[in-house]
Amino acid sequence: MKNLTLLFAIVLTTAMFTSSCKKEEGKQNNLNVTVSINENSTYTFTLPPGLQGGNFTISQQASNYITSAVNPVSGTSAVNYTYTPALNYVGSEKVVLSASDAHHGGGCQHNQNGNCNHQGGHCDHHDSDDNSTITINIAVVASTTK
Repeated sequence: MKNLTLLFAIVLTTAMFTSSCKKEEGKQNNLNVTVSINENSTYTFTLPPGLQGGNFTISQQASNYITSAVNPVSGTSAVNYTYTPALNYVGSEKVVLSASDAHHGGGCQHNQNGNCNHQGGHCDHHDSDDNSTITINIAVVASTTK
């Protein structure tokens, strides 16, 4: 009887550890922006407040630019993308900004299968990955005043 009780306790404990923490599916925020600007001018896009928490990087860069960069706005929580085309450039550009913001902590680290590797004997939180992509399509048109 003692062996049966011990076996039941081991099975129950194992079941708790293997099912107590599963990786939640991440949020995906995809935004497409289409804009038209005159040649030799600068375009600035302020990331929407709901997307400003991620660390955005340029995953697909423009081809013909003087400036194409993601920068925080000094003194605020806002983040801007700024684009200035190459001198006298006329044509189309595509820029993709990507953020992947993983939250890890506590006694739970995720393995390659998305399951928890328990440290300290338990896991009392759920991790999530937020994957956001902003695609900016820029049409640079010839200026009518030259």
